[in-house]
Amino acid sequence: ITPLAGSGSLAKTFEQIVKGRAKANITFKELMQIASSETMRMFDGFMRQNYLQIELAANTLDNHPMPAKDVTGPGQWMFLVPEKREEFKAAMPHFEKSVHGYAREAAKLSKEGKWEEGYAAYQKIIAGCVQCHLVFKEWTMDNQALKKIKAAAGK
Repeated sequence: ITPLAGSGSLAKTFEQIVKGRAKANITFKELMQIASSETMRMFDGFMRQNYLQIELAANTLDNHPMPAKDVTGPGQWMFLVPEKREEFKAAMPHFEKSVHGYAREAAKLSKEGKWEEGYAAYQKIIAGCVQCHLVFKEWTMDNQALKKIKAAAGK
């Protein structure tokens, strides 16, 4: 994993991040759906130049709980194939910092009326999301099952 430019050094391990967050009865997939909705809400806020909407989305992104179902509880990491779990845990602090840090930056800049700079910070959030998905999405259990189904259907 190559850190995004400007993301700085990582101060926390994944375990420290998990320990420091509230837990919720959601899956990692549901957390990603929340993140997707909030990044779209931020985009809409930029299109409308509505800093309050951006702040609300940034706050949700920055303060999301950890999924109790498959990150911190029994059966944790079952959403990823076993051989990618440690790599994912090692990479998460980088992605966590880039999303959270840039969400706060985008909100701050938009509130100051610095729309171009705020939007540049927003684009870094999206770049972090895309970078993570390029590396790990293929290795989710859902995608692995879909590959098997497609392979079987092609025979």
